Amino acid sequence: MIKKFLITILIMILGLHIPAIEFDWYYALNWFDIPMHILGGLWVGFLFFYIIEKNQELKNVFLKSFKNILIFSILTLGFIILIGLGWELYEFTVDVLILKKYPYNLEPGHILFDTLLDFINDLIGGIIALIIYYKINFKKK
Repeated sequence: MIKKFLITILIMILGLHIPAIEFDWYYALNWFDIPMHILGGLWVGFLFFYIIEKNQELKNVFLKSFKNILIFSILTLGFIILIGLGWELYEFTVDVLILKKYPYNLEPGHILFDTLLDFINDLIGGIIALIIYYKINFKKK
């Protein structure tokens, strides 16, 4: 089931990302990266669940945290932040250092604000992934 979520979300991301690159939507539409980061956080959240469920050793290590919703949520969101940090470093490197689409000092705090907003949207996607995962796996019978 998680594999289907991963594939579906990845198709959605690529289906939006490819034309966005082609038509420069990330720069023409200021809001466009918000849903993309939410989808990215959702995808990374399900990737985290998939990795744990497919690796028996990891599953044994995380077994106790599965039972504690707070610990499991913190681990999931931590993984999403780690991947999000890598993505933000990639975006900065490509946009500022390689393509020089804007200078790093464009507006005071502009890049910092954009990065923080991206992290928040990544986390929103991760929280949605957590809610879906818990409803599927821990619903009361």
